[in-house]
Amino acid sequence: MNGRRSQAVIDHARSNKLIIILFSALLLRLAISIAVPHIVHPDEIFQVVEQAYSFYFEDRVIPWEIRDSLRGWLWPMIISGVIFPSEKLGGGGAGIAISVLIFMSLLSLAGVYAAYSIGMLKSQRHAIAGACVTAVWYEFIWFAGNPLNEAVATYCLLIAIAVLLRINGAAGLFFGGVCLGLAFVFRLRYAPAIAFIALYISGLSFRAKWLPWCWEG
Repeated sequence: MNGRRSQAVIDHARSNKLIIILFSALLLRLAISIAVPHIVHPDEIFQVVEQAYSFYFEDRVIPWEIRDSLRGWLWPMIISGVIFPSEKLGGGGAGIAISVLIFMSLLSLAGVYAAYSIGMLKSQRHAIAGACVTAVWYEFIWFAGNPLNEAVATYCLLIAIAVLLRINGAAGLFFGGVCLGLAFVFRLRYAPAIAFIALYISGLSFRAKWLPWCWEG
């Protein structure tokens, strides 16, 4: 009984530390993005936000990358769901920008959690250190509020690695494979990295490792 209570206290302390790190990371990302508004690359406007906004209007300019299937519609569709409430409430351009910024900042916390989860494979100290570094590293902060395909694909890759390393069996392979698939959809150029991760995890074990990539069972 005492052992269970001690473990419960330890788990509670761990969760509190992680929540504090995640909350601090979110505040830092929002503060920097609001204090220093910036566009990392024109693609985030023309390829993502503008295409997302065009779902509300018939008049649209479709970039050749989307027309030739080098970029998909999934990410603009997701962003369109983010800007929909702001558009209906009459938030205008500023409201749309803020809603996208908040959504992307929340999404960027996936990288912090992935670092914590991977670090737990070694120890809690490694997990806290990894989460703290990811929370305050300037590149993660600078890119956090921008709706770039590369950013969301990277978050998917990090979550996939955390899932594949922490969850054994078919379930881990399936959900990790879903994350890798999303990373591929969001950024086709990540295919070599995705293939390397899949080969590293599964090797030549077709029945035991490769089949669960396709379905969970």
